[in-house]
Amino acid sequence: MLPKAIRMRRRAEFIQATRLGNRVVTPYFVLQTLPKNSKNISKNTAGYALGITASRKVGGAVQRNRAKRRLRALLNKILIKKNDSRENHLRDKPYRIVLVARHKCLKAKFADMQNNLINSLAKDLEQNTNATKV
Repeated sequence: MLPKAIRMRRRAEFIQATRLGNRVVTPYFVLQTLPKNSKNISKNTAGYALGITASRKVGGAVQRNRAKRRLRALLNKILIKKNDSRENHLRDKPYRIVLVARHKCLKAKFADMQNNLINSLAKDLEQNTNATKV
């Protein structure tokens, strides 16, 4: 389970990340990020906030819960518990991160999903740094 302090719980937070944030699409999930230094985002929490969602396109309740469980485990491994220097720089960024499950995440290998998430976060981080420089 994600720590309560970093979980996104309000629908408005998810909608804001969807409308104003960046999007990276992978075969297993859609990564939506919104930097917390945006004008429209509250700055009352430090670091990042995480949210996971799965629509009915993924499947029934059992499949949706399984998909969210897998994505939660992925976030726990990469962003919360991992001390690898390769992913460590991602933890310190003040972001709102939303993962939207896709149907393929139900049968995907965990290692493939992990590599996809690391690459997607790095790609998004690169896009955000380029956007702030322009």
